Order: sequence, then C-alpha cells, then structure tokens
Amino acid sequence: MGSGPGKVKNPASNNSAKPYTQNTGNTQKTPKTEKPKEVIIAGGDSINQKEKKVDRAVKENYIICTFKDNKNDSKKEIRLIHGYEENIKFIEENCEFLIGNNKIGFQTKYKYEANKQFDFKINCKSPLENINYLFTNCRNLIEINLSQFNSSNVTKAISVFYQCISLNKIDLSNFNCNKLIDMSGMFGNCINLKEIILPKNTEKVNKMSGLFSNCNNLSNLDFSNFKTNNVTDMSDMFFQCSKLNELNLSNFNTEKVINMKNMFVDCCLLTKLNLSNFNTINVNNMNSMFKGCLSLENLDLSSFKTDNVIDMGEMFNGCSLLKELNLNNFKTPKVEKMNLMFYRCEFLTSLNINGFQVTNKTDLTDMFKEMNKNCIVNVSNNEIKKYIN
Repeated sequence: MGSGPGKVKNPASNNSAKPYTQNTGNTQKTPKTEKPKEVIIAGGDSINQKEKKVDRAVKENYIICTFKDNKNDSKKEIRLIHGYEENIKFIEENCEFLIGNNKIGFQTKYKYEANKQFDFKINCKSPLENINYLFTNCRNLIEINLSQFNSSNVTKAISVFYQCISLNKIDLSNFNCNKLIDMSGMFGNCINLKEIILPKNTEKVNKMSGLFSNCNNLSNLDFSNFKTNNVTDMSDMFFQCSKLNELNLSNFNTEKVINMKNMFVDCCLLTKLNLSNFNTINVNNMNSMFKGCLSLENLDLSSFKTDNVIDMGEMFNGCSLLKELNLNNFKTPKVEKMNLMFYRCEFLTSLNINGFQVTNKTDLTDMFKEMNKNCIVNVSNNEIKKYIN
C-alpha cells in the first residue's frame, strides 16, 4: 500500500505565543486579578434586548457574548475569555466586564447556576490592538455580537474564536480590518459553525493560515468582497472543511502567496473549485494541497506557475474521482519532493506532466502508487518514467 501521509498538526499550535491561562501550575508570570465573584443573573431583558431600547448619544465600544451552560459539566464553570500573556493585561486594565447588568471584576472563568443562559459584556475603554486567542476554547459561547466593537486598531486576531464549538454563526460585516495583518486560525476548530459573514476590507492581511481549519459544518462561503492582495500564507486555510461542496476563489489575488501547503486537505465533498485566477509564481510549498478531495472530478490549474515550488509531495493524494489532469504548464526546476503525488488517483484516465523536470535527487517515492493502471501518462522525463506502474 505504501505509507500514507501523516496527520496534519493543528495550525494554531504552530504559534509561538501560548494562550493565557489562570492555572496556578503555570510557571509563567500572570497578571494580578480580582477574586472571581459568583453573580446570579436576574430575570428580565438581556443586554442584547436592552441595547436596542436605549438611544445612546455617545457611541460605545463593546462586545456582547451569549453563553449557555453545559448540563454535563460537573464543575459548573464557564470560560468567558482567554487571551494570552501578551494581551491579557491590557484587556484587564482597559475593559470593564458585566454579566447581565452586574459589573464583575476581571475573571477568565465564571461559576454559573444550572440551566442558565446569560450575556457577558466587554466594555472597551480604549481601542484594542491585539485580540489574539480572545475567546479561544470558550466552548459555551453560543452567540457573539460585534456590531458595536471598534476594531479599527486591531492588528492581530490569531485564533480569536478557536474551538468555540457551540457557535453556529459569526457576523463580521462591521469588523474594521484596516490595520489587521494576521488572522491565522481565526475560526479554527469551530466545528458547529454553519455561517460566516466575512469582513470586506482585508487588504493588509498577510497571514490566513488555518483560517477555516476544521470548520466541519460550513457548507458555503462567500468571498465576493474578500481581499487577499498581501497574503503570503494560505496553508491549512480550508483544512478539513468536510461539508464545503463549492468554492469560488476566482477573485483571490495570490501573487504574494508563498505557502499553500494543506490548503484543501480533506475537503471531501468539494465538487467545484474555481482557481482560474490563481497566480502561484511565488509559491514554494504545495505539499498535500488537494489531498483527500475525494469528490473532485475536474480541476483546472492552467493558471498555475510552479517555477519556484520545492515541495509537491502528496499534492493530489486521494483525489480518487479525478478523471483528467492537465499539468503541462507545470515547470518544476526546483522541486525536491514529488512523493505520493498521485497516490490513489484511482479513476484518472489522462495525466499530462510533459513539462516536469526532475533529477535523480528528486524524491519520487510512490509517485504513482495505486493510481489507475490504465491511465495514459504523457511524460518526457526518463527519470519519472521509471516510476510509472
């Protein structure tokens, strides 16, 4: 059978900064916080309802989060906020926190009364610049309202909603991205997320790795107003988005992208993928780019320029329904890895790799393993011919 690919690590785990935690066993220096208080939520209108009734003369800057208890949680404790060592102190000192209408001291966790749903409000007295990991692992967060949040100074938004497993919709239509440069892993592991309304002004963002990684319930994404002009890293971007069935990325500007590793790994229901305007002249890593795209029958890569690619290992691994693949435009003078490149392309009947350039140092291990034996391969390179079944 040949060894298949290894499991891809969670993209957010590559970040050097670790999420902040109040675990006393942590040896890192943590900011002083007030003693957590138990607050019983009074009945009546929620914050979301009351804000609609009040006409405020001064525009406030706040985020409203709605939490719901987990009946299976014996500790009866909910994570309200996360953050990490580089931003949590600023948030503590420049924000006030309310549950219902009651102000509480800064605390990352909240002890709740069973069978309660409540609103948690973060009032920002100063604009926030770094919201990395802000709601990471807030598993009980079921709704978030960012319509009154002033994000005009935000530059970093790494893994903001990572592993918010109870969220099913996020609306970022009013999110100001004018200064945002990093949104890696922003929605990573939001396994129940079904709808994302994306921000429009993302021109300055340069990192989008793992952006929608493991969003297993997303079936549609609208990129019609999404800007990628300055993005250099798109690795893991749609990793294991297993319910996506169509992606139109024709407006993506990819001329600065360097890394496309694992970009569409295990998008197993994807039947239509429009990459017609992809400019890949600066990309050096395409490892496992389309690996596990089990439902793709057609793939037009005629716009691809691969002169600088070093790694193409497992690029089409497991694309079992692909019937024809024309890669005649692929130039590969720098490629070092082509191992498992067409592994298990079981229905491939025509493959054009006539432009491929390799040497005896290029890793071609199992390049055509378990590919359709009746596939007509157009190839001129003698080194590659040795590996054809």
